[in-house]
Amino acid sequence: YLKRLKAECPNIDATTLLYVEEALGSFRAGRFLAAVVMIGVAAENMLFRLVDSVHAALDPPHKQQKFQQDTNGKAKKQHNALLARLRSPSTPLPSHLEETLTQHIDGIYDLIRRTRNDAGHPTGKRMERPETHALLLLFPTYCETADKLMVWLKTNKI
Repeated sequence: YLKRLKAECPNIDATTLLYVEEALGSFRAGRFLAAVVMIGVAAENMLFRLVDSVHAALDPPHKQQKFQQDTNGKAKKQHNALLARLRSPSTPLPSHLEETLTQHIDGIYDLIRRTRNDAGHPTGKRMERPETHALLLLFPTYCETADKLMVWLKTNKI
């Protein structure tokens, strides 16, 4: 899993890897609730890195200031502002990134986030192995798309 993840997401950072490794250890130990929370934190960290990459790519400075205001708050607010900026006509994403934006950055992240929120609050809900496994299998796809976006944003002003 980690070998595949690092191959698909070559710029994955140490913090994200830390939480992915915790998720995998929890999964192997049958601690599915903990695994879901940990993979959710890993996904959120990738979101924050992507927000930072968009912020750095914005030009001129007033766009950066506006985006910083739009992303000041909880992860859900940051996610929504990020998608709004990336879907904006003034952000000409390459087709291979634009095609995966909705499914990967919106869909997979939202699924992981919602499941993590259910697992991370004292609801008494239990997580089962198959749904936890599914989230772990989806994470590399989300991570890969976020990574590709960050690489593109390093060389393209928006």
